[in-house]
Amino acid sequence: MPWVIVGIGFAVLVVLRHVAARRAARGDRRFLWLVFGPTFVYAAIFLLAAAKVFQTEPVAGLLMLAIAVVTATLLVRMVFKEASGSGPAVPEGELSGPAFDFLVWGALGVPLLLAAVLVVMLVTGGLGATR
Repeated sequence: MPWVIVGIGFAVLVVLRHVAARRAARGDRRFLWLVFGPTFVYAAIFLLAAAKVFQTEPVAGLLMLAIAVVTATLLVRMVFKEASGSGPAVPEGELSGPAFDFLVWGALGVPLLLAAVLVVMLVTGGLGATR
């Protein structure tokens, strides 16, 4: 049953994103934040994962919380910039400013910090390793 709910939620996100992208392409920027809906889910998953890890491994949980906060901040900054800009509503090529920052953070920053979290958990015994 939970997979049905996840599937329905995914389908709703896809439809909302599609409708918002079409409206944004026509110049209606009110619904631009819906284009980035799946990315907001990405930030929320990091927050939930940080809360779950914090229960057993506080240091790793705080590192993951920092990742979630930076991700959410960069995402909100990017959405506000795209919604208030005069260029195309949906990025079509060269990235600059907040969109570039978010892309670099997601492609380089997050994986490197998650590797650091795994090292911290390994050193502190959070992964079940024996000393």
